[in-house]
Amino acid sequence: MRRWKYLQALSANEHKSLERFKADLAVFQRKKEKLIAMLNKYKEQEKKVQKAELSLEREMKRKELLLASVRKEKSTYQRLLRELRKASARMQKIIRQSEQRRASQYAGSDFRRFKGKLPWPVQGTVAIPYGSHKDPRFNTPVFRNGIYVTTGEEAIAAAVHSGKVVFADWFEGYGQLVIVNHGKGYHSLYGNLGEIFLRTGDIISSEEAVGKVGSSGVTEEPSLYFEIRYKGKPLNPSQWLGRQ
Repeated sequence: MRRWKYLQALSANEHKSLERFKADLAVFQRKKEKLIAMLNKYKEQEKKVQKAELSLEREMKRKELLLASVRKEKSTYQRLLRELRKASARMQKIIRQSEQRRASQYAGSDFRRFKGKLPWPVQGTVAIPYGSHKDPRFNTPVFRNGIYVTTGEEAIAAAVHSGKVVFADWFEGYGQLVIVNHGKGYHSLYGNLGEIFLRTGDIISSEEAVGKVGSSGVTEEPSLYFEIRYKGKPLNPSQWLGRQ
């Protein structure tokens, strides 16, 4: 009898131990599943972090390359501005010489009377105006002696007034360039031409074809660079041209 009670007690104790083990096993299983879920979540987050780091690294490299490119462009741009200022000084010298040489002098009609009435050298839109302004890309102060007029492909530039051609050739900073002497100190300049139709010494009439407009890279579209000068000093062309 005692042995039977002992076996019953032992069996009950083992049953309780088994139940506790099952309970502990269930808790362990839940913790294991929770840990696996946390591990999977961690791996996903790790992948996202690695992806973000890679994206950030690529973006930093892209910005470094962009910054280097902008610095190079700005340096090139500033060099071009210096060259343009030097070219402008040489331009004034050419104009002064044309005034001094009898062969280059032109006694035409009074150019001043046509202020605000001159025909446009080419039909288009003023993309870059005359005067002082800041370059939108580099925030650099710039003074333009003339205007850039964007126009269509194969556009033909025409003289704004009768005169004598005193220069018709390539000129550093202006590309293919034509300078027309209108008499009494007035000159008009037609730069960035793809092709020149005239020669130095030609006498031309108002609205006669000067050349074909080219592409400069300064504007995205084909454009004519146009100036008006009086005794070498640049004037605002927009004040001299009539309505289109």
